[in-house]
Amino acid sequence: LVQAIIKRNMNTQPSLFAEWTTNTKLLAFNLSSLTPKLKLPWGLQLPGPSTPVSDISTKHETNYFIHGWRWHHISLQYELGRFRQSLDATTNCSDQQVADIVRSIEFLRSHLGTHDRMEATLFIPWLKDKVTNRVSTGTNANVGGMTMMTFLSGVGQRSLKIKSRDSYLSELQKIEHGRMQIQKLLDSIYSMADQRRHQQQRHVSCPIFLRSLRDSTSDLLQMMATHYATSESCVVPLVAETTTEKEQREYNGKVLRYLSWAEKSTSLVTFHEAVNKSKLATSRMKSAFDKEVPKPAWLLMPMWRKSVYAEFPACK
Repeated sequence: LVQAIIKRNMNTQPSLFAEWTTNTKLLAFNLSSLTPKLKLPWGLQLPGPSTPVSDISTKHETNYFIHGWRWHHISLQYELGRFRQSLDATTNCSDQQVADIVRSIEFLRSHLGTHDRMEATLFIPWLKDKVTNRVSTGTNANVGGMTMMTFLSGVGQRSLKIKSRDSYLSELQKIEHGRMQIQKLLDSIYSMADQRRHQQQRHVSCPIFLRSLRDSTSDLLQMMATHYATSESCVVPLVAETTTEKEQREYNGKVLRYLSWAEKSTSLVTFHEAVNKSKLATSRMKSAFDKEVPKPAWLLMPMWRKSVYAEFPACK
């Protein structure tokens, strides 16, 4: 996919994509799991993983309480989808229009940055600790290609026909790699728009610039949808099976202490928007949000919303 993107855009306008191509050459996104179609919230039908977010079992949904990680996923896709739709309505490249495009991308980069920092600094290390210390590969015979494995945790000892410890650690490494790929592609989209704003690419026609921006954003939407759905299909069952509700809520408290007030307000506003409007949001996601958000935050939400989306012209 990445090579196709590079070839397409280089054929369109080489000078515009010199830096973009250098960045995307670093990507090696694994799309081997793309088989069925995954319905995305902005109305496109794109390839998706064999286990969409909504297909996680009810058992695991019920025993999973680190909601913020998943709310962030649907929020990022929802807001990026709105930005993609705003590009369809864009017909000129005036200074104000390009400035609004850049501001919208800056908003998305900041929102993604909060997710990525929490995941890299807190969540993945926490998961690796649980896998390393609580998952031991048993001596049972391999059943159906899956290793019999024992979980030793506060929820009791149990044996499950699931992946081995090494397999899970490998999956977590893939999640880290995919996160960096998404960040690189969004950074390259920002670079494309920022060069236009600073008149470095004004010799490129407006239609070509906008088409390239739309195509690259669609590519990022597809990458996000696949990566987040695949990540959740691995992480949600793992967390639900190996940790207690108390441990998960203690982790949530750690995240809240780590976030700044600006990050908390932005996250709550965008999460609320997504759980109520995104087609990727499950009923449990919405009910959990309604239940978990404290009453004072609900009172401040209208004021926060006005402030947060003032920085995101694409939502207007």
